[in-house]
Amino acid sequence: MRIYKFVILLVACGSACGQGASSEVLTCAEPGTAQGVNLTILDSISGAQFPFSDLYATAVEGAYRDSLGVSAITSAPTHPYWLASDREGTYTVTVQASGYLPWTKRGVVVSRVACKIVPAVLTAKLQRVQ
Repeated sequence: MRIYKFVILLVACGSACGQGASSEVLTCAEPGTAQGVNLTILDSISGAQFPFSDLYATAVEGAYRDSLGVSAITSAPTHPYWLASDREGTYTVTVQASGYLPWTKRGVVVSRVACKIVPAVLTAKLQRVQ
């Protein structure tokens, strides 16, 4: 992954405040790599990240929709799932899997600070169908 570095010269108060000029280096992710929703999916009883089958997750804001689908998870994922690439907003996140009740979280806020996306970190604890 390439990281672009931008140097921004910030002038705060100028000489009137006696602070002069300062500089700050911001490291921004390459476009398409900053994920907005960091999603871990667990079984609510066992706490296990697998096995799940026919897993489907969405992040929706207005007309925007990002989704992922996995036919089967047979071993623990090495990382969380990501949705809403490079996009700030307020989302409704839904997770569905075969044999489990749907899980929904509304009002999930992904923000941006300067050029960086600040992800929303979620854990979906799926309840088994009785």
